[in-house]
Amino acid sequence: MRYKYYDYKKAQHLIKSALSENHDLHSAYLVMKGDLSWKGDWSWTEEEIWNKETGFLVDLNKKDLKIAGINYSYLYTPTLELFFWRRSNLLLPLLF
Repeated sequence: MRYKYYDYKKAQHLIKSALSENHDLHSAYLVMKGDLSWKGDWSWTEEEIWNKETGFLVDLNKKDLKIAGINYSYLYTPTLELFFWRRSNLLLPLLF
């Protein structure tokens, strides 16, 4: 069985890209926060990693990083959810 892991570098890149492209305070695409979780088990594994007020809440370069106490799964897909101001949330798979 093959384990699935978070791609933390990809998560960091996607958040930074969304921020650089959508920095206008009146844009519907203004990023408000970003969460990591396992798609299919969201309610137990979700953790906020970035928000508009504080920036990154988690050091995504840290070795052996665990999100909500978990760093791999054989069943669920690691996912980044971006929350926007005046737009639907965006779910992005983060397989490593």
